[in-house]
Amino acid sequence: MQLRQPMQGNQSWLSQEVITELELRDIEIPSGMAKIKKAGNSFYFEWTGASLDVRLEPTRNPFVAKLRNVHEITS
Repeated sequence: MQLRQPMQGNQSWLSQEVITELELRDIEIPSGMAKIKKAGNSFYFEWTGASLDVRLEPTRNPFVAKLRNVHEITS
């Protein structure tokens, strides 16, 4: 995914970037704030009570990140 600025640890900025990308992919956005955990150079987004977890990973290009593990649990 393209970033408007280099990937950084600002959690509210990262959260907005992930939400924008999910919207572009036509994935329903969970309500509420995401719990964000740092895992090495990556960030793991988890929404309580939601069926969606996302990991944002850096690449060699600071303006490009990988959105991984978009996992939707089906009932």
